[in-house]
Amino acid sequence: MLSREKYEELEACCDVGMIFLDSRFTIPNFPSRLLAYLECKMPVIIATDGSTDIGTIAQQNSFGLWSHSGDIDKIRENILTLISNVQLRVEMGVNGFDFLSSNYHVSVAYNEIIQKIN
Repeated sequence: MLSREKYEELEACCDVGMIFLDSRFTIPNFPSRLLAYLECKMPVIIATDGSTDIGTIAQQNSFGLWSHSGDIDKIRENILTLISNVQLRVEMGVNGFDFLSSNYHVSVAYNEIIQKIN
């Protein structure tokens, strides 16, 4: 267990965020640490079950690379891709930050709620 401050200090030293979910999950899962990675402009390597769509969202919006959590070869390939390409990491980090700002900002949620109420 790390305090929030220690976690953020450690996170600031990283080049890539990693999200690994058990392949046996059957309920969609949205790991909250993704938001912290996007805020830090980090690309994300994601390995999840087939029920969670965050990997698809990351790939479609060019802020991360996805594989099924049981596919070790693809996970390795994704890691090597980001290790070997600094420019790709930077671009994906910026894409992720832009995606966060456009889709997960409090104002976006507020506007959607107000629109549904009206």
